[in-house]
Amino acid sequence: MKTLGKMATILLLSAIATAQKAPVSFIVSKSEISMKNSSDKALVAVVLSVEHVKHGMVVQHDFYFKPGNAGPASVHKVRSQDRGGPFTNPRLLFVQFEDGSTWGDTAYASNLTRQRKIWEAYLDKLEKAYNNDGEQGLVNVLQNTSNEDPALGLSTHLMEEYEIAGRDSLVNHIQALKAAAETRRATGNF
Repeated sequence: MKTLGKMATILLLSAIATAQKAPVSFIVSKSEISMKNSSDKALVAVVLSVEHVKHGMVVQHDFYFKPGNAGPASVHKVRSQDRGGPFTNPRLLFVQFEDGSTWGDTAYASNLTRQRKIWEAYLDKLEKAYNNDGEQGLVNVLQNTSNEDPALGLSTHLMEEYEIAGRDSLVNHIQALKAAAETRRATGNF
């Protein structure tokens, strides 16, 4: 009888957890997937799965390096559609809130932490190259980031900014990314 009572308690707790309202909803259009914060807390990171051309993929949208966050009721583009086809069937996997609390599968938290450390080290490397060797040092680091480097996505984004807006814009952006991360880290929630 005790075992039956324990099983009933586990099932009840499981049902309550499943019934919790997801803190994010998605808006899917022909050109993009956007997320809407439907919670009463600010979001710092969202991890979701989507289907793309009959294959699943996991997408992270992280505000850790950005000033601000995804406040309650705010809407943010998560992913633009590409020429390969649309992204469909978004499914929320994990959310990290500004206060450090989480929702969903916490296994994704360790990946976020690892990725953030990689990006911070890469931003430090860019800043050091710029301080030591000027604009050319900065460009050399960006151009020599290998396809296997976990910071490749960040590098590609920053190189595009450099090509469009120039050195000063890029240096200011790197400093802003670092400052946002430092501010979040100082809260003790991350």
